[in-house]
This record gives sequence, C-alpha cells and structure tokens, in this order.
Amino acid sequence: MNNHPQTMSSSIFRFGALVLCVVFVGSDVGIGTAADGPPAGKSKGPLIEQAAALRMALLSPDPAVRVEAVRALPHNAAARLLRPELLAALKDSNGEVREWAATVLGPQGADAVDAVPQLIVQLQSDSVNKARETAARALGRIGKATPTERRAIPALEKAATDDADSVVRVVALGALALIEPDSRARIDAVAAYLTHADPLTRMKAAHSLGYLMEKAQSSGPAIARVLQQ
Repeated sequence: MNNHPQTMSSSIFRFGALVLCVVFVGSDVGIGTAADGPPAGKSKGPLIEQAAALRMALLSPDPAVRVEAVRALPHNAAARLLRPELLAALKDSNGEVREWAATVLGPQGADAVDAVPQLIVQLQSDSVNKARETAARALGRIGKATPTERRAIPALEKAATDDADSVVRVVALGALALIEPDSRARIDAVAAYLTHADPLTRMKAAHSLGYLMEKAQSSGPAIARVLQQ
C-alpha cells in the first residue's frame, strides 16, 4: 500500500467525492447486489458453472487459492449459490479469507442472517483488524435488511467504544446507524469521526455515511470540509 501523504490525500478526495454523490443522490440511483442474481432472460448455466469452480477453489488446501476465490465474489451473482461455503470461510485459518467472506455475505442481507452469530464472533475476537472491520459492516447490512435482527447490537456497541482500531470503531458505529437509521445520535456518532486525526478513519466515516444515503444529507457539508483539508 502506498502511504505517501499526497497520494493518500488524493485517493481520499476522489473517494469522498463519490460518497457525496451517494449521500445527495443515492436514493435516486438503483444499486444492485450479488443477491439480485443474473439479469432477466439470462441463462443460469454459466453462473452455476462459475459457482462450481469457485466452490472448489474455496475448499482448496492452499490459502492463496482460497483468497483469490473469495476476492472474486463481491458483486458476483455466483455468491448467492455459495452461501454455505462462505459461512464456512468465516472460520478459515486465513485472516484475509475471513475478511472477504464477511465482505461478500453482508450485501446478501436477510439471506445471510445465518451468518450473524459467526460474524459477531469475528467482530469480537478476530486478531485481524480488517476481518473485524468487515464483520461489523456485514452485521450492519444484514441488520438493515432484517429489522427484527438485533443480536449484533451489543457487540457492535462494544466494538464502537472498545476496539483498539479506530477504523473498526467507526465502521461499528456506521453499522449501528444502518440498523437504526432514524437515530440522529447514531448518525452523529459516525459524523464525529470525520474530524479524526487518521485519514483512513475519516475516509471510513465518509464511507459509512454514504451507506445511509439521504439519512446523512446533513453530514454532506462536513464531508466536504474534510476533503478540503
């Protein structure tokens, strides 16, 4: 990863500009997920074949092969055919596999509710920061899609205050805001991280607010001020 300040600043600016677009107009944009499946009229044959190949890769004894397989699944309709393998991947010995398994399961929303217990374990105890971060985000997206699913709230609240990594803390706050989008206090808690000293943490705060779309419109000017710094 390139940590040169100028490069990071430029990347954050571009990312933040995209978030601002989502915050202000996202409610008017159709955003699909892997759970939507193939477009109407398209054959499922190639999708099934792709899923079969990825299933074999996810079961490979080589962690590098498993990582490449799970990294191929975001925004991929084959992911909905591989939910059992993705649930198993949350317990993989490789942290990057666990990280990406959570990333893939989150957008499946209510269909991935069976992943909630293991995602909570991952958030609470995984030694890999990115794995805890993606678990928190996945719990938020699943909770948003399943209003009666509240099991993750205590774990998210604890992570939001106690996790050693500021990125995990702000993503946990963002997940709580997704689950309770009408709570001004939840949204304000995320927005407070827009002034954090760490640039990556500020970017993750903007990202979390972007998920809230029109609910976070009032935070648009704060995001813009961060980008001007």
